Amino acid sequence: MQVKRLTIVRIRSYVCAAAALLLWMSSDVPAGATIALDGVLNAVADASINGDRARDLQREHWTGTPKTLATNVLARATFGPEFVTASGNAVATWNSADNGSVFFRNYGWHFMNPQHAAVADLSHKLEVNDWSYTFRATSDAIFAMNWDIRLVSGNGFGLKGWTISWTGADATGYTQPDLFNPTESGIFEGAVRAGRFYTIAIQGDEDFILRNGGLSIQDANYSGYMNGAFSWSISSVPEPSTWAMMLLGLAGLGYFGYCRSGAGYARRSV
Repeated sequence: MQVKRLTIVRIRSYVCAAAALLLWMSSDVPAGATIALDGVLNAVADASINGDRARDLQREHWTGTPKTLATNVLARATFGPEFVTASGNAVATWNSADNGSVFFRNYGWHFMNPQHAAVADLSHKLEVNDWSYTFRATSDAIFAMNWDIRLVSGNGFGLKGWTISWTGADATGYTQPDLFNPTESGIFEGAVRAGRFYTIAIQGDEDFILRNGGLSIQDANYSGYMNGAFSWSISSVPEPSTWAMMLLGLAGLGYFGYCRSGAGYARRSV
């Protein structure tokens, strides 16, 4: 009888070892879904009035290791007592390779008594991205970006906000710019496939305005400013084998507890 009990204890020990192995295997799941490659933040402000032109162009970027990027542009053109300014600031952060945010603040312009033709421009004409992130996917995942664009003061005419650009397929939720009002919000989603390279970008929608000379007194002081907030994340989609391994791990955990209680009982019975 004692030999039989010892045999049961030995078998339980082998099963417990197998359960522990399953637990270790199920925990070996990658923490992230991507490898960060490159991040860029661009800004431009252009202002002109009656031949006087000012331009401010800034570019910040990183390669390999994510870091916070910031820009602050201001262009001011004058002609006597008349002036026009174009300005805006932006901050882009990466909390990790899998999530971050971009904030554009006070993007807009101010015209003061422009009796002559004046222009304010905040766009790269879609030739250069205001922000972009390039990464390589290490697993199947979903890229999601929440965006909210608001007119914060003045007149929204000419402020068209931003457009989302995506190099991959299977994407929904692109922004729809409005010439007369940039206010809009939504969620953009794109499918990510393991082993592929992707670039997500935010492009300025040709924010441009021309004020002709000879404006009325009511239009002598004209301005408009907007904000844009974008937060994004990349979430892994577990493969069927990963789900199976996790289930086996849970089963192993339950049986491991059973083994411990059974082994104690066997020792007491010997």
